[in-house]
Amino acid sequence: MSKETIYFRPARPRLKDNWAFFVISVILLGLFLSTIFAPKPPSTFILVSTFVLWSGGLYLICRNRFPGDPTLAVSQNGLLYRRGRRVEQLSWDEVDEILSDDTLNIMTFVAKPSGSSIKMYPNMVSEDGREWSMLIEDYWQPRDDLTLAE
Repeated sequence: MSKETIYFRPARPRLKDNWAFFVISVILLGLFLSTIFAPKPPSTFILVSTFVLWSGGLYLICRNRFPGDPTLAVSQNGLLYRRGRRVEQLSWDEVDEILSDDTLNIMTFVAKPSGSSIKMYPNMVSEDGREWSMLIEDYWQPRDDLTLAE
């Protein structure tokens, strides 16, 4: 286990994951240009609907990264998650389980009954390129119910 504190920041979004957003961006740009240059501009409904879709896509891409500049500090003693003014801390002894929700793109550190859980963005990388998801087992081991029963 590493003795140093490692700081993780959200990874840049991959084009493969956000291709629909980029397609809608191109369509929206085309609609804006046709509004300016075309003799008969597109209907306001189509323009507003496309803008609403584009805004929703932007929200889904950025919701776990902004606002607040999220940072995860991981050390031998535990983890500290900072997002804006909110700071949440858990020691590794307090973590009961780690749940990952790929649909909402959220990772939850479920605390034992006495503490509060931490919800964070799972795709985080350190400055040297190490992914947080690859280092979880270096710091925390899930409890094995079979071992506890013996």
